[in-house]
Order: sequence, then structure tokens, then C-alpha cells
Amino acid sequence: MFTSAELIEALRRRGRRSLRPETPPGEFPPGWRAWFATMRERMGAVTGASAEAIVALLAARAPRMPPPREPQLTSPQAFATLWRQQWLPASRDERAQRIAAFAIALFAQLMFAIFLLWLAYARYGGEPLASPGEEVVQVEFIGEGTPQEEGGGAPAGAVAKPQAAASARPAASSPPDA
Repeated sequence: MFTSAELIEALRRRGRRSLRPETPPGEFPPGWRAWFATMRERMGAVTGASAEAIVALLAARAPRMPPPREPQLTSPQAFATLWRQQWLPASRDERAQRIAAFAIALFAQLMFAIFLLWLAYARYGGEPLASPGEEVVQVEFIGEGTPQEEGGGAPAGAVAKPQAAASARPAASSPPDA
């Protein structure tokens, strides 16, 4: 059995798969160090004020005034802004275009709804509907199984008995002709 320290060390060794030697944290690879060293010697290197001079210049400026706040919106106005792009009201030059687009979209939706209702109630071809009270439904049950299987039908002996009893009852119950 191995210890937790041995397991951690095995996982560390497994993670190191590079042929290059590891650089300590905070140190650049050799190629980067050489590139940084030659940056100062190149022609057209960036020169200018130091960082402290730039910070002092920005600190000397007067603070910029914040933009004016939007007026407080009521609940319906706030809900209506959710439907606008970027929460801004429509510009005046686009209002006619927006009204026309809304009217066309509303008309198209209305036509689509009317078309769906028409399809739901229209009848095409087929037999005409029968008048009430004349509808006949014929049902034929075709079962599965045999009388020998459970639930497959009545046994053969039980079928003959009800037929015989049914034929005997009308004869016995018929009134004598006088």
C-alpha cells in the first residue's frame, strides 16, 4: 500500500512531460528575456514621460461631471422599456417605419388566425353529414386468443349452453294463440 505523499509525488511526475527545464515562477524563458533586453536598443523605441508624470497629469485635471440621470420611470414605463432594443425610446425618424411594421405584422397575424379558424371549421369532400338520429356505428370485435387460453373467450361447452337456453326461452314464454 502506498501513502498519500507517494501518490501526490507520482501524480506530479506524471504531469511533467516537457523536455524543457521548468522555469521558476516569475521568471521569463530565455528567448523572452533576450527579446525584452533588445527592446531598448531598437530604433523607434517608445520614449516619453514616466508613469508617475502621467498619473500626476491626470490627477491635476478637474473631475468630469457625470451624465444627467434619466427620469424615474413608473412601473408601466419600466416594463415597456424591456421591449425596446437597448432600453432606449425609438428615435423620431424611425417612428413611421415602426408603426408601419407593427401594422403589417398585426395584419399578418390576424390573417393567419382567420386562416386557422377557417381550416378548423371547413369541410372538404367526403360524405355529407347525416341528420341527427341517423348515425349508425358498426363495431366488430376481433379478439386474440382461444377459448383454451385464459381470457381468450368462453369455453366451447359454455357457448352451446347459452344458445340452447336462449332458443328455449322464447318458445316457453310465447303466449298461446287463441
